[in-house]
Amino acid sequence: GGGRFYEAKSKDSLLGVVNAILAEILAVNTSFSSPAVSVNAYNRATNLDDLYFSLFKPATGAHWDGNLKKYKLASVLNAQGQLVPEVQDALGQPAIDPNTGFFRPSAQSFWTPAADAPDGEETSEGGAASKLDVTRNVYTFTGTYSDNNGVSTPSNGLLTSGVNALDKANAAVTEAMLGITGFPEVITGIPYRETLLDWAYGLDVLGPVPTAARRVMGDPLHAEPALVQYGALANGDPDLVAYMATNDGYLHAIDSITGNEYWAWVPQEMLPNLDKIFIDSGVNGKSYGLDGTVVPWIHDANIDGDVNDAGDHVYLYFGQRRGGSDIFSVDVSDRNSPKLRWVIKGGTGDFFEMGQSWSTPNVERLKLNGVTRHVLIFGGGYDTAQDTVSVRTPDAVGRGVFIVDAVTGQLLWRAGPDAAADLVLPDMQYSIPARVKPLDVDGNGFVDQLHVGDMGGQLWRFDIEGSDTTSNLASLISGGRIADLAVDNSIPDARRFYYPPDVALIVENGQAPYLSVVAASGYRSHPLDQQIHDRMYMLRQDDIYNAPATYTTITEAELFDTTDNIIGEGDATQRATAVNNLGTAKGWFISFNQMDGSFIGEKSLAEPLILSGVALVTTFIPEDLSPNANSCVPKEGTGLLYFVNITDGTPVYNIAGTVDKTREDRKIYLKRGGIPPTPSVIITEGGTPTLCIGTECDVAGFGLSIQKMYWYEVVQ
Repeated sequence: GGGRFYEAKSKDSLLGVVNAILAEILAVNTSFSSPAVSVNAYNRATNLDDLYFSLFKPATGAHWDGNLKKYKLASVLNAQGQLVPEVQDALGQPAIDPNTGFFRPSAQSFWTPAADAPDGEETSEGGAASKLDVTRNVYTFTGTYSDNNGVSTPSNGLLTSGVNALDKANAAVTEAMLGITGFPEVITGIPYRETLLDWAYGLDVLGPVPTAARRVMGDPLHAEPALVQYGALANGDPDLVAYMATNDGYLHAIDSITGNEYWAWVPQEMLPNLDKIFIDSGVNGKSYGLDGTVVPWIHDANIDGDVNDAGDHVYLYFGQRRGGSDIFSVDVSDRNSPKLRWVIKGGTGDFFEMGQSWSTPNVERLKLNGVTRHVLIFGGGYDTAQDTVSVRTPDAVGRGVFIVDAVTGQLLWRAGPDAAADLVLPDMQYSIPARVKPLDVDGNGFVDQLHVGDMGGQLWRFDIEGSDTTSNLASLISGGRIADLAVDNSIPDARRFYYPPDVALIVENGQAPYLSVVAASGYRSHPLDQQIHDRMYMLRQDDIYNAPATYTTITEAELFDTTDNIIGEGDATQRATAVNNLGTAKGWFISFNQMDGSFIGEKSLAEPLILSGVALVTTFIPEDLSPNANSCVPKEGTGLLYFVNITDGTPVYNIAGTVDKTREDRKIYLKRGGIPPTPSVIITEGGTPTLCIGTECDVAGFGLSIQKMYWYEVVQ
C-alpha cells in the first residue's frame, strides 16, 4: 500500500517506532473551520471575495503547526456553460483539488514568498506564518488587575507600553511570571529566561542560526479569525485586519493585503504555557491556550464604512475554550495600539459557575430603560467531567446562560440552577459549551429570543422584553426547558448539544406559522465514539412573538420518527398515515444510522443552518465510508452534508440520481475527510451565491432559490 519500513531491536526502540508511526498518522493538514469572509462595509448586503482559512496540522506534542491563508472566491463557467464558484489561488488558478476537497499541491496562497511557493496543502508553509520576521511587535501584560466581582480591569491596558514588551530586555517579564523560577540553562551560558523569551519573540534559538526568524504559528484548532474592515485603501482595496487566536497562546493581528503581522499578544495568563511548548518532548500531549473564535464589536457611529471617526471603536472578545475559563476583551480601534480592556475570570466572583469558556460570545443589542445597551451573551461553558462520563451525568460548573455589559464586562443577568441566579431553573443541571443562538423575531433591531442546548440533551428557550421604564433584566426575561431528548440514562441515549440550534419562521399554506428549531447532537469531545445514537431534531414552537404561558418540555415520544422517509418512499396508505402522525407530533427526528440500521458513530459536530426551508447539517463518521476513500492513506473518517425539508425531513434533491427521492438522497459525501465545519453561505457583489463546507465550495444549495432582497427608507 505504499507504506514504510521501520526496524526495532529493543523494547524502547519499538516504543519509539510506534510513536513515530502514530505521529505520522496524526500529521494530516486540515481545517475544522468555515472560511472567514468579511462583509463589504460599503454594501452590507454582500461579502468581499477574499477567503481566509485557518489551518492546523496535528502532532503528538504540545505544539501543533497552524497558519492563516488567503484565497479568492471567483465565478467561472463550467463545461456546461453554467456560472459556478471557484476558490482560486494567488496565480488565479483553481486552489482546491476536486478529488480530495483540499488544496492542490500546486496551489500558492496569497502572501506566500517565492521561496515557499507552492505551499499547497502544507499547513506550515506560506501564508501568514511565512511572513513572520526577526523584527516583531510581541506584547504581553505585566501589570496588575483590579477585581470587580470576577471582572479584572488592568492598571494600564496599553499593550504597546514598554513594560508589556515580550522581550528579554523587559525586566517586568519575570521568571515567576513565566513559571520557570530556578530552571536550568538550555543553552550553555545563557539564562533560561532569555532563551525562552527570544523563542517566544520569534527567534529560532535552537536552530543553526539562533538569531534567524522562527516562522512558526500555533494552531487555531477551534478558533475562527475576526475580519475587521477599517475602511478602504487608496486603490479601493478593503483595508482589512485579520485577528486570530492560537493554542500557543497568541492573538495575532495580520494585514490582509501583505500578510504581515502588525503585532501579537500573549496574555499574562498564558505565559506559563510558553515553557511547556518550548521544552516539549512529545509526551505531555496537546497544549491549549487561546482556542476560541474571535468576535468583533465594530461600532461605526456615522455608518460611513470607515471606523476611524470620532465615536467609532472596535472591540474584540474571545474565550480560551480548552485553554481555560477566561474571556478577554481587547480594544483595537487603533490597530497599531491595542489595549487590554478587561478579563472575565471564569470561576470567580459573579462568574463562579463558569466552566471552560467554550461558548462563543454574541454581541447583541437590548433596549433597557429606553436606552440601547450592547451586551455579550454566552453559555456557562464546559465541565471537563463530560470527557469521561458515559451516561447523562449532572455537572458541577457551566450550568447557565450569562448576559454581561459589552463595555464593562459586568454581569447583568444569569440563568442557572442555583438560588443566586436571576432566573432559577432547577433542571439546568448540565454545562452549556454551545454558542447561544440569538433571535430578533420582530425585526426591531433588538434581540428578543435565545435558544441553546446543553450536555444533558436538553434545549432551552429564553424570551426578552424591551423596556422604556426599567433596566432590570430579571423582570424582562422569562425562559425554560423546551425539550429533553436524553431521558433514558443509558449510553446510547447520552446525547449532547455542543452547538446551538438554528431557528426559522415557517409559514405553510393552510397552517398556522411556527418557529422551527433544528438541533443536532454529537459527542464533540470524543468524535470517534460509536456507542451514542445521535440524531437531528426539528421542534415546532407555536409561540412566535410572545413568550409562552408555560415552557413545556418535548420528549422524543412526542416527535415523529422520519428516519425511514416513509413520507417520501412509502405507498399511498403508509404516506397518509405518516403525514397524519407528523401532523399531530411536535416535530420530527432523524437517527444518524446507515440503511441497515447499524449505528457506527455518526454524529453532528457543527452548527446546523436553515436556508430557504432546507435544513443543512454536517455529520462525521469515524470510518472511511466515502466512495472516494483511499485504503492506502491514514483514516480521517467521513464527512457528510444533509439537505432535508424542514417541515417533514424528506430529501430535497435527487442526489443519488434514482427515480424517486430516497432516504439516501438526504446526504452527500464530502470529498474532504475529517470533521466538517458549519455550512456557510457567501454572496459576493455580482458573484454566484456559494455554499462552503470548509474548503469545499459549490453553488449554494444546488439550486436553492437564494435572492438578494432590497429595501429603502424615506426619512421625513
